Amino acid sequence: MDAQNRWWGLVADCWPSVRKYPTKLPFFSDFNQGFWKHYFSDGNEVCSIPWSNISCQNLQPFLRLESAPRQGALKCEVSDECPVYRGGACLKFFGSFDEASYCLTTLYETNIEIVRPFDVIYSIKSKTDSSLSFLLKMRHKSSVNHVLLDATDSFDEVVNHPMPGVVLVRPEVPVQEFQGWTLLKYKVENSGKLEAIMAVSCSSKQRVSGFIENMETLKDTHNNQQSSSWTGNILKQNNNPIMPLTSLVPYEAYIGHISMSAPHEHDFNREGAFEMPFEISNVCWKEASGKRLVNLKLTWMLKASLVSEIMHFNVSVQNENGNNFLPLGVAMVEAFYVYEFEVAEECHTLTFLLQIMYKCGCLWPINQCPTVDLLIT
Repeated sequence: MDAQNRWWGLVADCWPSVRKYPTKLPFFSDFNQGFWKHYFSDGNEVCSIPWSNISCQNLQPFLRLESAPRQGALKCEVSDECPVYRGGACLKFFGSFDEASYCLTTLYETNIEIVRPFDVIYSIKSKTDSSLSFLLKMRHKSSVNHVLLDATDSFDEVVNHPMPGVVLVRPEVPVQEFQGWTLLKYKVENSGKLEAIMAVSCSSKQRVSGFIENMETLKDTHNNQQSSSWTGNILKQNNNPIMPLTSLVPYEAYIGHISMSAPHEHDFNREGAFEMPFEISNVCWKEASGKRLVNLKLTWMLKASLVSEIMHFNVSVQNENGNNFLPLGVAMVEAFYVYEFEVAEECHTLTFLLQIMYKCGCLWPINQCPTVDLLIT
């Protein structure tokens, strides 16, 4: 593991963070930079062993603050600080600012043509006094719509007072909870070109209606190709000198992942998915420095019709006394080599597990993943 971390650390020095725009659906990111000190799945820590694999890097966000608070400051960063929803990192929003302000942060500038309804799924976790929502900028012909994905209890107070160019979307129910994370799913009916994905931060004492009322100052810089910010002074309240100043309140919120896809792209038939089963071959044992080590090869083959839908395969191992599967690595093809894996003397069985991850970010449930046992005599 140490040698692998050193190797991928050298690669990371000459391989900058991915910042390509999303150009098509499905789109997924858990903000993985290719290295961290732990690994999570659905809010649960799977292991606390440092790992590095830059080939697993996800699309990295811009994190450009479009609208700062009137007082105080808001920061956003990719962080390995707990909590983490999936992988080894999350987006952390933190700082303190006045209760009257709304802050807007660009996560991604996109260029995705939307021709049918699509799903947006993301995980969030926040302190009691902090609120976070998503804002999508969509263009249809010459008009622009701003789609606000909001899960607060203030939906009903604004749904009866529509504003041109603003679409408010309620999350589907039931809302799921994982280890303190809230998993939200929205169905967006708008079509056109998706141009930006943004995060709206505010005090939980504020309501979405206040943000809606102030969205009239949104700036459209479609004809100004030199401008990197399409919002300008997005919220008039943040620049209103006659508004009274208020005390600063702490803010802390996290985004664990984001996924965007057509509805059918996360409905998968797992029956008969494999052309060839998950198998072990080329097993080789050796002793080194008093340790028992094993080398082996894992292979499998999916049906050809499924290959184009797969992002990668997660490979894990468990001994007969273990409660969790230990991640070994990620395979981009239908084979995985295990090299010098240390096996305890008292261990008589190793169970390897193969978990499929689709391009939309969906994972096969652990209890439905194929496994194969290595019996140790």
